Amino acid sequence: MKIIKSPLGATTGATVLNASSGEISVGESSTGVYYNVSNSTGNTVISGGIQNESKITSYADNVLGMVFDSPLSNKVFKNNMTGSIELTGDKSIGMYATGTGSYIALNEGAILFRKFYKSKIIQM
Repeated sequence: MKIIKSPLGATTGATVLNASSGEISVGESSTGVYYNVSNSTGNTVISGGIQNESKITSYADNVLGMVFDSPLSNKVFKNNMTGSIELTGDKSIGMYATGTGSYIALNEGAILFRKFYKSKIIQM
């Protein structure tokens, strides 16, 4: 899921919500939810952001669960109490925030990193 927002003339911002009934499965070298805002108008207080209320899962390597990139203020980047991000592959990141804006980045839910190994049975 990807949203790129340019707030030209906008008074409210876009919000991405993975609702409680949704589930996002991510493949190798991919991103579950990507939110990017450019500031072409100078309006730095447009609201919006991304929230996860459900599941983002991946068994692949190099996965980003949620990415938030904004130069604006008044944004929310949140994994809610009911949200879970479960990544089992190598070199994966649950939540990644960047940008020069002033925003809230909050994890109230669960971010789980697990590595599964095949078990070996040795007979004697």
